[in-house]
Amino acid sequence: MMCSVRWFNACAAYTVEVSRSLIDRGHEIRLLVKPGSPIETEARKRAVPTLNSMDLTLMSPDRVFSELRLLRRVIDEFD
Repeated sequence: MMCSVRWFNACAAYTVEVSRSLIDRGHEIRLLVKPGSPIETEARKRAVPTLNSMDLTLMSPDRVFSELRLLRRVIDEFD
């Protein structure tokens, strides 16, 4: 799951709730969040595993491609 919002809003609450529900039903998930964001804090309170090693709100093309490589590695490791 991914949620790149900067504040804990309805989208973030929905993402954390769906993630927690999937875990409760036996699924293994990781929630990819912006480092240090309120959604990261809330997810941890709800025992939802988070990945915060990349910034999903980048605008610089070279940084975006770097982050995409990191995302690919995360997907490969998780799978």
